[in-house]
Amino acid sequence: MAYVANPLSTPLYNRFGCRWVSISGVVMASFGLFLTSYVDTPWLLYFTYSLPFGMGTNFCYNPPLILTGEWFPVKYHVLSTCTLVAGIPFGSFVMNPLSEVIIHALGLKDALRILALVVMVIGIPCCLVFKQPPMQDTADDSSVATDDVEPPQPRSIYDTDSAWLAEMIRKETNPPGFLCFGMRKDLWTEPVFILFLIGQFTKGIGYVFPFVHLVSFMLNIGLNPATASLIMTIKGSFDMLGRLVAGVVGENMPFGLIHVYVVCTAAMGIATFLCVFASNFTHMAIYAVCIGFFNGVYNSLLFPTTTSLFNKDYVREAWAYCQVPPGIAIILGPGMAGFIYDVTETYEADFQANTIVFIVAMVIFACIPAITLTRQVIAIRRRKGKPERATIVEMTRIFIGIDSTADEDFDDESHVIVRSDDEETSSID
Repeated sequence: MAYVANPLSTPLYNRFGCRWVSISGVVMASFGLFLTSYVDTPWLLYFTYSLPFGMGTNFCYNPPLILTGEWFPVKYHVLSTCTLVAGIPFGSFVMNPLSEVIIHALGLKDALRILALVVMVIGIPCCLVFKQPPMQDTADDSSVATDDVEPPQPRSIYDTDSAWLAEMIRKETNPPGFLCFGMRKDLWTEPVFILFLIGQFTKGIGYVFPFVHLVSFMLNIGLNPATASLIMTIKGSFDMLGRLVAGVVGENMPFGLIHVYVVCTAAMGIATFLCVFASNFTHMAIYAVCIGFFNGVYNSLLFPTTTSLFNKDYVREAWAYCQVPPGIAIILGPGMAGFIYDVTETYEADFQANTIVFIVAMVIFACIPAITLTRQVIAIRRRKGKPERATIVEMTRIFIGIDSTADEDFDDESHVIVRSDDEETSSID
């Protein structure tokens, strides 16, 4: 629910703002923990814990992430959002040992009640400081009004030379088509968006696979439980490090962020394949470092990657749904991994299957920049009156920045949903 509730929390954010949606999430999560403390029947946990706490988690996580992106639409966009999501593994470091101490001292039921109070006491003040950014022209966030610079005046409807008026006319003459629940037909028939969703689902399946049996696998190769726990701690540490590194490095990437996804899935696939041959603590520590770091980079870049792929008219809807596939993968992945183990009775089969899943995800993500580059080449050829076909040489020239006419020629209205790799205007209005 922490992922699947995105299509609900995003429109609520658009309607009510970040503060009230996040406060409702804090109340939901706290109520879910408190209610769970009185449950004795396991199946009731789906209704007292999974639904309210999971949905409350999403309401506390998704709106502040969108809000951060709006405060930093261009400059520091990657750094600010990646730093925000780095708080997730950091919170695990703090809360996991604290929860263990409380449970051992007071028992599970009282621990849940105390944690419900902690969520409320910490969450509400945090939500109260949330503030929507002022309305501004985000095409250039560096143009901040100072004492010496006159702030920009509102554009007049009679300003016929302004680009925004042309955009309004285009929308009036070609209104977007909608499917059910307000979903835009243009977005849901866009190959890049569909591939992005499928890639998210595939990677989600791949990530869940090894962790279902990872501790059992380590015990099976001779590691003791304390050592296995240390391996998981190493994994979490490098997950947080990867998020922070992505925030710093991602600000000045010489290529689109989607290319980082290709690298991350490839690296996780290689690490998972080599894990099959692990036989001691050193081997597993190397695996934990690799899988943790690259997974941290991958997860932290999800929001800025989405905003870099789609223009501002579609980015919120794209973001609302792009986390649903990972949520579904979390539900299906453990059962699939368990089924493979039941059939083969070996942990290695899970890791081998997981390697294939990661490679498939890598190929899917690699298709996205290939489509974008192909469209840019065709747009350039159309402008020059040449046959509309793309070659590897032309795509490579655009990718490495040799062909400087790519951006100015990439204005095909049939692909206005997807942004070009080098577009520097804001993706969130």
